[in-house]
Amino acid sequence: MIKPEDICREDIAHRLTQFCNKYQISDIAYCIDLVDHKQRFSHYSSKNIVHQKVAGRKHIYASSANALTFWRCWGNRWIVKDKNFEQVLVNDCHLWEYDNELKGKASPLIDMIKFGYQHRLTFTIPCPFSPEMIGRFSLLIDSDLIKDELLNASATVMEELEYLHMKIASAHGKEINPLVDFNIVKPVSRNILSLLSNGYSRAEIADTCHLTERGIDYHIDVLKETLAARNMAHLIKVANTNYLI
Repeated sequence: MIKPEDICREDIAHRLTQFCNKYQISDIAYCIDLVDHKQRFSHYSSKNIVHQKVAGRKHIYASSANALTFWRCWGNRWIVKDKNFEQVLVNDCHLWEYDNELKGKASPLIDMIKFGYQHRLTFTIPCPFSPEMIGRFSLLIDSDLIKDELLNASATVMEELEYLHMKIASAHGKEINPLVDFNIVKPVSRNILSLLSNGYSRAEIADTCHLTERGIDYHIDVLKETLAARNMAHLIKVANTNYLI
């Protein structure tokens, strides 16, 4: 039996491949990300821990297995050291730049070349449904000419990526949610949200989740704080906006 995750991954890969073919891009890596990492991970004392959480994300998607493997390799080996990552977090469009002198040494540039790419161009796209989230597209390019053409047409590329992000988020936003991927919202809390949105009482939710009603109240209080919800009705609204239900 085909798993829903496999269907989701295959559909996103197909959409990304279509975009690659249109612009003669080798590959694309994509994810839905959080707008503000600092706010969500302020309780961590080390930036390295945050970077490792990003590198360990499950819901990273790509147009090919090669592109996904490259992203994993970069995340595991270089995310802490690569200064480009910090630039990606604050710029809508960023061309990853490396010193050519590094070509003879172990470096993210060497790894990128080994995977068949010459350039990496990342676009950050606002999410049409949630102000807390964005779409990140890393375009993996094997030609200086294509890279220059994409930069010259960046406004048009951005518009088309906004449309692509809207289509992917509409179809799969609940499955690839970064709040869940980063474990900011726990699976049991998400299940409680789903039951609440379907009209279950606290007693019914407690019975379904094998928790006490006091335990359900605890999870609801944590969700309200996490999602900055003022009351139960607002919690359901915010949860819906953030693809949690």
